Formats: sequence, structure tokens, C-alpha cells
Amino acid sequence: MEVIRVYVCHTISTFVEFTYVFPEEVPYGLSLLRGTENQIDLIPSSPILNKPDYRTNPEETKES
Repeated sequence: MEVIRVYVCHTISTFVEFTYVFPEEVPYGLSLLRGTENQIDLIPSSPILNKPDYRTNPEETKES
């Protein structure tokens, strides 16, 4: 219960700190549907790449 209380206090303080970001009036309901502005163009009959993720040795990634 204490964790929730701390979380709520932190959330409220964040809202108070950034009140300039939130509008005075919040619109009621869902926003209007908008068109898609981005897409990935696929080339017919081209294979989809299925490569494993790039992995590095942990020793190589250590910062000096």
C-alpha cells in the first residue's frame, strides 16, 4: 500500500510540475481517425530477411 501511495504522490507532483503541457480542456471521447502517413514498400517476390539479432561479446562492449 505504501508503494502505491508513493507512486500517486510522484505522479501528482509530475502533473503539477508540467501543467503547461496539458490542455485546459480535455476533449470528450476518442480522437478522429487519421490516415496513415508512413508505410514500408514491399517488392513482390523478394524474400523476407530472417537474420538473428546482432550480438556482441560483453567484454568488447565494456567501457574502459
